[in-house]
Amino acid sequence: MKVKIFMAFLGVLCITLVVLLINANNTITKMNQELSSATSIHENIKYMENGVVADRSRAGNIVKYGLKKYIGSDPLRVYPHQESFFGFEEYEGNPIVELIRGVSSNVGPLWSLVIDHKGRIGYVKTSELIDVPETALIQVVEKESLGGFRIGDRIEKAIGTLDTEYTLIYENGRIYDFSDQEFFVNNTNQITLIRTESPQITLNSGYSVGDNALEVLEYYKARYEHRHVTDAPFLPVTDSFRIGDEATLGFVFSDSEINENSSVTSIYLYREVYH
Repeated sequence: MKVKIFMAFLGVLCITLVVLLINANNTITKMNQELSSATSIHENIKYMENGVVADRSRAGNIVKYGLKKYIGSDPLRVYPHQESFFGFEEYEGNPIVELIRGVSSNVGPLWSLVIDHKGRIGYVKTSELIDVPETALIQVVEKESLGGFRIGDRIEKAIGTLDTEYTLIYENGRIYDFSDQEFFVNNTNQITLIRTESPQITLNSGYSVGDNALEVLEYYKARYEHRHVTDAPFLPVTDSFRIGDEATLGFVFSDSEINENSSVTSIYLYREVYH
C-alpha cells in the first residue's frame, strides 16, 4: 500500500516538473522574442541618429527628420503599436509636427515619434506623415530685423546663433524667452514675433531701446506707413509701421504724450496674426 502511494506521489511530481519545464521554456522564448524586438528597435534608433530614419525590415522605406504634416485620423499614441492607447483623446486633425525619431520592429508598420507645436508627444504611423506644403510656410520679411532675426526665420537659427539658455513657454503656441528677447513661433517653427526691452538688441537701422522717441519716429515715418495705435488687442505698442504686407514694427515709449525727453522702452517686430 505504501509503495502504491509513493509511486502515485512520484508520478504527480514528475508531471508537475514537466509542466514547470514547459512554462519555463515558453517564458524564455517570449523573453528572447522581446529582447530581439528591443534590440531591433535600438539598432534602428542608433541608425537614425545620423539624421535619417530607416526601417531595416523593408528596403527603400526611408523617412527624413524635420517638419511633417500628419494626415492620419487617430490621435497620438503613447506607444509605437496599433493596440496602444491614445495620449490625447481630443486632437485636431492634420497638424504640422516635428519628427523626432522612427521606431520599427520585425513585424508591423514603421512608427514615428513626433511632437506638435503645443508640446504634445506621441507615436503615429510613418506612412501617415507627408512633407509640409509650401503654402503652409510664411514668407521671410527681408526689410527689417531685430537682433539680427527676421519674421519668417526658423527658430533653430535663433537657438543656434544665440547659443544660450532659454525658457520655453506654451501659451497660445510657443514662446522662446532668451531673457533679453522673446520669440513667438508658429506651427512650422517660424518666428512670428520678436520682442525686446534690452538696449543691446538693435534694429538693422541701429536704433534700440533707450533711444530718443522723436528721433526714432522721424526715421521710420520717412520709410514706412505710420499708425498711432490705440486699440491693439494683444500688444502694448503705441506707434507702429507697416513693413510691406507681411510684418509690422511697433514701439512702446516712456511717455503717453511724446516729448523731447521721451525714449523707446520696448520694440516689437511681428506679423499681425502672430500665434
